[in-house]
Amino acid sequence: MNSLEELERIADEGWPFTTWSLDDFEEWQPPENTGILENGFGDTLIDDGADAAVVGPPGVGKSRLALQLALSQITSQPWGGLPTKWPPRKWLYVGNENSVRRQKADLCAMAKSLTPATRILVAENLFLHVQQERDDHAISMAESANKWRLTIENLRPDCIIVDPFEALLENGDANDSADVRRSMNQLGSMLREVSPGGVVIYVHHARTGAIAAAGALGLDGNNYAKGSKTFTGIVRTQINVCPASLDDPSRVAITCGKANDCRPFETSGLVLDNDTRSYKSDPDFDAEDLAAILQGKDPPVKVSYDEIRALINAGTNRFNDIATQIRNGSGAKAEAVRRKLNAGVREGVFNQALGIYSLGSGL
Repeated sequence: MNSLEELERIADEGWPFTTWSLDDFEEWQPPENTGILENGFGDTLIDDGADAAVVGPPGVGKSRLALQLALSQITSQPWGGLPTKWPPRKWLYVGNENSVRRQKADLCAMAKSLTPATRILVAENLFLHVQQERDDHAISMAESANKWRLTIENLRPDCIIVDPFEALLENGDANDSADVRRSMNQLGSMLREVSPGGVVIYVHHARTGAIAAAGALGLDGNNYAKGSKTFTGIVRTQINVCPASLDDPSRVAITCGKANDCRPFETSGLVLDNDTRSYKSDPDFDAEDLAAILQGKDPPVKVSYDEIRALINAGTNRFNDIATQIRNGSGAKAEAVRRKLNAGVREGVFNQALGIYSLGSGL
């Protein structure tokens, strides 16, 4: 059969599956500079051509973390304590939950510290969908497939963030396995027609309730996402976001719900910088404290009011200094100190103003 006949046969019958032998695998070398995020051990956590997810409860900071991931990758900065991978990719962020006011506040605050050179990189490589024109709120694949196709063909992004995932679905039902698979496959195909190594990151809600929250850690990590298991089955990487403090909503943790292509990354704590609206590593984070919080338990080592009173009487009156002194003494973690201080303020045992603690009249 000549080449023309072979092409005609393929046109009529289609392509067979691509198959490799042992020799093919041994000869193949993975391309360099692929992927956008590492796992902290030198391996690629989110690779080219993959779907990934950022999963967490409402209000925990998923959207801001996803936006920060895009900026971090473009500017070659770590994200959540994990190294990002260059070269910079072109990002498209599509969502219908956040207003233009919120988008402006977050993005402009994050851009404050950028150098002139990195500002140019961000301007060239980050594009956010805004709800300004007719039907901009509608992003489901069922009613807006043409908008998706036109936007992707126009911008030719390497990475797409969808926020929230349920808005991509026809009925917003993450339990509809058929719609989940169909919508994810359709978006992935559209992207990879223009960018074969394109990455899609879905920002998705976690299941609710105390038991579900505890699932952010450990063997239930891949069961943290709300809805059908089809979603978790399709994504190659799932990054879980959960509260890291009962009293301080600015503190969160990221845990590994799924890492199909490499070793899972280690759980880390992050704290929100209100000035830059970015999350930075939390030096007071402790994974044991997080496990206790998610299970509704107290952190392992208790802290007494008497310990704190003694330190305040001695002139130690700022949180970091109090926590350091107690940690050096009893070994109690910073979260235990924070919870005791906050409880003491509520009960009138301590006063707090401008970050300075003093003795109150209670107890």
